[in-house]
Amino acid sequence: MAVEKLAQREFSEIASRQEAQQTIFPSLLGIFYHPIFDFFRENRLFQQTQDFATVILARSFREAHYDSIASMQWAPIRWSRLLKLMLLGAVGFWLPDTLLHALRGNNFTGRDVGIVTVVSPLTLLMTFFLAKWTDKAAPRKQVGPPLLAGVWLFGGFFMLVGASFSGGGLMSPDGARFSVTTILLSIIPLYTFIMATYDGALMALLLVTVVILLGWLFHRSDSLLRSSC
Repeated sequence: MAVEKLAQREFSEIASRQEAQQTIFPSLLGIFYHPIFDFFRENRLFQQTQDFATVILARSFREAHYDSIASMQWAPIRWSRLLKLMLLGAVGFWLPDTLLHALRGNNFTGRDVGIVTVVSPLTLLMTFFLAKWTDKAAPRKQVGPPLLAGVWLFGGFFMLVGASFSGGGLMSPDGARFSVTTILLSIIPLYTFIMATYDGALMALLLVTVVILLGWLFHRSDSLLRSSC
């Protein structure tokens, strides 16, 4: 009997403590309850969380899918524009050098090097203005860096053709294997630098590289200043 009374007393004390907690804590937590929650509860907004999440996920998926399709559609256009500018830059710079090598052959001298140093940058400058004029739809897009990239990447082919008129290049005893290897190696800027040294176009190549890089840096800094203002 004493054990049963003790157990009932303990259970009654535990029950009284739980009732005290239920009466105390709601009053303390009430300070964090805003009246606008009543509006949300009456309009059953809290019960539509899954619907909101579904709508948001569907909208995000649709926007991401649209962006991916748009990027796939525009990517070929951007790459084709870049390739055209690179080829245009290579022809604009190296064509005078190749023609002069074709005319002079083994008689290519220091005077011809001076002509290449003056004429090749001028023809590339004319190519630059021609590209800007034909690309009026996107006047703020960079033209100089793609032109310069074409000068460096495709220069090996033009120098190889020019050397053919003096018994080297495509006319060398090593044949097609040497020509293909030279063209592939000319993709490396250091190899193009070495070839331009023997070709006589090194000064012209360095001149246009410095001028275009300075112009790109100036344009870049100007764009950053405008965006910061």
